[in-house]
Amino acid sequence: MKENKGITLIALIITIIVLLILVAITIDIAVDGKLFDTAKEAVDKTNNKVGQQQNRVDELMGELDEVEEWEESQGANEHNWQYTDNTLAGLKCTCKMCTKESAEGKTYYIAQEIPSYEAGPAGTQWVVFGAEDTDKNGTNETLLLTTLEPSTETLELEGADGYNNGIAKIEAKVKEIYGNEARAMTIEDVNRTLGYTPSGGMYASDGVWQTTGNFTTKIKDLSIWYYIQMLEAHSPDGANTEEALGEYVANGYFYSVNDFGYGIAGIPYVPVTTSNIVKNLVFGSLDNNPYVYWLPYRVVRADTHYVFFVMGNVYYGFINHYLLYLFISNGASNLFSFSVRPVVPLKSEIPVGKEILVSNEEWDYDPNA
Repeated sequence: MKENKGITLIALIITIIVLLILVAITIDIAVDGKLFDTAKEAVDKTNNKVGQQQNRVDELMGELDEVEEWEESQGANEHNWQYTDNTLAGLKCTCKMCTKESAEGKTYYIAQEIPSYEAGPAGTQWVVFGAEDTDKNGTNETLLLTTLEPSTETLELEGADGYNNGIAKIEAKVKEIYGNEARAMTIEDVNRTLGYTPSGGMYASDGVWQTTGNFTTKIKDLSIWYYIQMLEAHSPDGANTEEALGEYVANGYFYSVNDFGYGIAGIPYVPVTTSNIVKNLVFGSLDNNPYVYWLPYRVVRADTHYVFFVMGNVYYGFINHYLLYLFISNGASNLFSFSVRPVVPLKSEIPVGKEILVSNEEWDYDPNA
């Protein structure tokens, strides 16, 4: 006899009744427990939060509009140095920034004056000068500041003492005026900034400028050494012998801000691609405010008869002017009194690989702008 395993009608009815009872109980709990009220409250809170966020977004957009208005108002003052990343916020000082798109389509930042960096006499204006590869890994890391103009206070250097001890005196004067964190602006700073690469030590032979092609050639190995030996042999070390004079390295070179050369044939000059903004920051305005200041670099240069010992300088559109010698191999001395110029390396690092840009716009320098 087969066993009946199907579901009976009575069992089905009982199951439906149980389900209806459970539904009724669930509805009662939801109503009495204010479940719908809780859900509505959660929705209201979410809507309020969204409204608050929207208000904050509106506030930020308003602040952005104010920044853009300020940037537009700074257009006339875009005459300082520029770099591609806004890194000053985390450094030792603060700086107003504005952005601009270059002719190449790159967006970069223009650093305006940095009034919060307080060093030097009252009224000293600091600007971004450039960057340097401090750890020598092939990229610039350290941001450099300098003053908008050289110091008003001057340093006097004279003769062999000025040549021998000039570097230490320049550094001491810079720290005296601008504080211990400052160092003197160097010839390397200037060359890098202007985009100039010297080809080697320079010397004159029969009125024509020559170059050694290196910075290791000694005076005794120059083609004009024969003529130099025919005259007196004084050297700033006091040895005053031909042997001592001949051992000095002919490392002296100079160049001009442009190809005009002030009537002197064969003088190299700053690359034509160098921005006028850069030229004016280094040299000043040659029309009404030419800069004259020391660079801590010992220059040894020779011509057909004499060896000249010079302290590096920026002078009326020249770098290491060929006439500004402190000591000559015939025993004569000169005295000069020039300004100094500081550089302050900021301790924090620029992101690796960021390029230092300069404006490609023309700019007539006005120190009161």
